Parts: sequence; structure tokens; C-alpha cells
Amino acid sequence: MVVVELIAGDHTVKWTLSGYNILNAEINVSSTGVVTCKSVTGGLCGGTALPRVSVSGSTVTGYLLSVATPTPTPTPTPVPADICSWITAQGGWNSLNWTNHVLKAYYVYIGAPGYTIGYSPVTWDSVLGLYYYYIGLKSMGNSKTGCGFT
Repeated sequence: MVVVELIAGDHTVKWTLSGYNILNAEINVSSTGVVTCKSVTGGLCGGTALPRVSVSGSTVTGYLLSVATPTPTPTPTPVPADICSWITAQGGWNSLNWTNHVLKAYYVYIGAPGYTIGYSPVTWDSVLGLYYYYIGLKSMGNSKTGCGFT
């Protein structure tokens, strides 16, 4: 625990710890000593979810969230850039699996570090299309990807 005395006004408080997310909080100390959380980058002001910053009286506490580092995926062999050709190169619509195709496409879509896939752009519709193919719904997969697998 670190104790710091702050004068009235706005202040930035930053929490960093290896293996955890970084929190940056904007707090205000009023002229009467009331402390409020104004905003948090990397988390929330208050609540119970992690990561967050909470204020109790004049105590400001940062609750960090452990950051799991994904295992980098080996760089795939270059494949065609459009999704339909990419699916064909993977063995066809009925050869897609959850981890290497659907989940990886989702991670690329949300921008998770360390993930790549062999087609672009990765859109929400393409992720849904891969999911539909994975569960055997070829026509719904075709409608989301624009492919015409038969």
C-alpha cells in the first residue's frame, strides 16, 4: 500500500504491476476533502467487476486484473486473401474446427494480440459464417460469408 497526500484538484493515479492490466484513474479531491473517481482508462469507477478503481472516504484503491498472455500462433503458410478461397484451403466448409478457425477468427476480429488468420477483412459476419459452417449450417454460413459452397 502506498499513501500519498494530494491537494484539492484533479489528479491522475496509475497502477502498474507485471502480469496485470494497467489502470489510469482521474480523481478529484474537493476543497472539502471529498474524493471522487471521475474516469478510469483500463477499467471502471466503482462497481464489483475487475478491473476497477473504488473510493472509500479518502482512500482510493485500484483492483487489477491478471492478464493472460496468449500463446503466439505460428505464422501460417500464406493462403489466398479472400475468405472463400481461405476456407477451401483449410479443407472446405465442413472441415473447419473451433480452435483453429472460428475462435482464431474471433480473436483477430476483436484485435487480440498475437493472432493472425489468412484472410482479410475479418468481419463479424465472417466470424458468424465460420461458426455456422462449424456447426453444419452451410446455407447460413454462405449467407454470412458470401461464399457459395454446395
